[in-house]
Amino acid sequence: MFKKDDILIGIAVSIATTVLIGALVKILMELIIQGSVADTEDIVRTRTVWLFGICANIFWLNYFKKFRLDKSMRGVVIGTALLALFWVVRFGKELMDNIS
Repeated sequence: MFKKDDILIGIAVSIATTVLIGALVKILMELIIQGSVADTEDIVRTRTVWLFGICANIFWLNYFKKFRLDKSMRGVVIGTALLALFWVVRFGKELMDNIS
């Protein structure tokens, strides 16, 4: 697929994968639950959906490692870390409020 070794490719791939997988999971879960429950937001939490998207970047880490594309792999790690930081900033207060 990707044969060029570049940090920007890794960052772009990680962000695109997170957005696509997150949107796909959200759409599929809403279609599955549609009609059976009045409020789907209680079951399909946005924070969980986007966490699935962030975790999907593991595929790219293994792919770039297999072909020894170290700079692209570094880009995926940077992109994933930035997305994880954004996730914590966005949903951290909500998580901490649910603890007590």
